[in-house]
Amino acid sequence: VTMVESRRELADNLQEHARQLQCESLNIVHGDALQYLAGVDTLFDVVFIDPPFSLDLHEKICQLLLDSGCLQKTALVYLETDGNIPVLPEFEVYKQSKAAAVNFALLRGSQQAP
Repeated sequence: VTMVESRRELADNLQEHARQLQCESLNIVHGDALQYLAGVDTLFDVVFIDPPFSLDLHEKICQLLLDSGCLQKTALVYLETDGNIPVLPEFEVYKQSKAAAVNFALLRGSQQAP
């Protein structure tokens, strides 16, 4: 399991919690998620996307996931946004809902069987 966090203070805090909970399989990366995805060589089964809403990175991250080839064929992508769920032809909305001002959805590759 890999978690990418851009803010040093939060990355350090997450690392300390992981150490206290003895989560050896949790890898906390301090850095930019876009840069991380551009160079990743791992295949992911599940991806959680929750960037700062004000940066409007949701569609860009989804496209980078596709372009990098880092998703398993059966991968699911959980996405939170304060706007509309991005519509990319390579993804279909498997489930979605809203809580207060936050829209969230579980996306899967549009080529996956139902």
